Amino acid sequence: MALAADGTGIYQSPEGPLPVTATYDGDDVTFIATHKTVMTEFKMRFRGTVDGDRFEGGMLTVIGPHPVTGERIS
Repeated sequence: MALAADGTGIYQSPEGPLPVTATYDGDDVTFIATHKTVMTEFKMRFRGTVDGDRFEGGMLTVIGPHPVTGERIS
């Protein structure tokens, strides 16, 4: 996972990279990544905390929660 200061970024999923646009509220960061398949699409919701240039939190997916860590890009 990589996020720019403007909130744009890429979530590297097992199926490939997914573009995201994050929202910052103080040290809290949230975003939704949409994964598309041939038959459907589903949204994955991330909620986490920024600490300096790093962040961590969890992604809620259709198969359950998934921990995510990453760093801010310039």
